[in-house]
Amino acid sequence: MYSVICFDKDEEVEVAPTAWFHEGTCRWPPYKSQGVQRAVKQLEEAQSTWPVHTDARIFYSSGLYMRDQEDEENLSPPKRKTVSLPKAPAIPRPPSSSRHFILMPQSECGFVEVPSSALLKEVLVNQQILMDQQKNIIRMIQDMQRSTNAVTGIPTTNVFPLNDKPALYALERDLGSQPDLRNKLVITLGLVGGATVKETVWRILKQAIKNDLAKTISWRGLNGKVPFEKLHLRAVVTDAVRRNPVCIEATDLSIADAIKRWFYWAGDREGGRKNRLPGASRPTV
Repeated sequence: MYSVICFDKDEEVEVAPTAWFHEGTCRWPPYKSQGVQRAVKQLEEAQSTWPVHTDARIFYSSGLYMRDQEDEENLSPPKRKTVSLPKAPAIPRPPSSSRHFILMPQSECGFVEVPSSALLKEVLVNQQILMDQQKNIIRMIQDMQRSTNAVTGIPTTNVFPLNDKPALYALERDLGSQPDLRNKLVITLGLVGGATVKETVWRILKQAIKNDLAKTISWRGLNGKVPFEKLHLRAVVTDAVRRNPVCIEATDLSIADAIKRWFYWAGDREGGRKNRLPGASRPTV
């Protein structure tokens, strides 16, 4: 099975085995051009050592790539000995305006102009970008309507930032008993924004948790710290990150990694690095 895969960061579209793609990421062989083509045609199994691209998405899937290749090979005539011929005169290049199209036969109707592969890729990428932007605009309008209509409930502006463990545990109880509160907090934190997944996660956590409290929290809760992965607040942060159009397809793994690093470096923020004595151990993740 093959898929047309778009890499948003590089604005490129490539054909590759569907097995190389997994949950918004795509492994790509570290080969030269001919090696990559051979790996694609032979459906080579992705290796754990291949580089991983985290900005991938599937446009279309089909099983016709290899079949077309086999048909082409079966129809090709047997090889014959080549004979040297005089060099043909150079053919002038077509004007730039016509280089973006190729002529394809059309049954009983002559020829029809068809866009070249490079132009087709550009059209597909731009079309997907416009569709994503439309979805984001619709979602933002819906959020504004919900915020306008929400006249009851706990005011979310007074929830953050959390200063200490009692405030954290109180919020956890409220999140467990008030389903609507989670959606309100997701919308509130989702307005923070950011240019990358890491920046978005760090900006959200900075708004939600004071650094003194962050020093008592880690992802798994080692050495007596609060385990963030088991809190209701973790799901709130994850959903808030994905409200950023840049992070709409961010994986749980990439978001969790940014959360871990933010808590890991809590001891170095707000002058902690300067105040640390020589030889002291780093904060526990």
